[in-house]
Amino acid sequence: MGAARAKGVQILGRHGIKDLKPGQWFNQQNWLDAFKDIAENIGPATLFAIGQKIPEAAKFPPTIDSIDKALGALDVAYHMNHRAGPCRAKGADACVYLINW
Repeated sequence: MGAARAKGVQILGRHGIKDLKPGQWFNQQNWLDAFKDIAENIGPATLFAIGQKIPEAAKFPPTIDSIDKALGALDVAYHMNHRAGPCRAKGADACVYLINW
């Protein structure tokens, strides 16, 4: 494990994101807090690099093969990558998101 990855795992752990396994769900506020920590303590360039990697891990419908189709399918992709259930939009205290490491 490289130093950058170890630092990332340490930051995630400080925010309750531990024992990373594919298919695991975590509270959105924990992710947001970890992103803030990364931006403040490692730098905004690292946060930007993380954002650039998201499309590589995000699930999209298999018929998406162009940017136009991807933009048209953002709502579908959002729901493929976010667990249905309690969410602030539905009056809950938090939302949860699926991550792939």
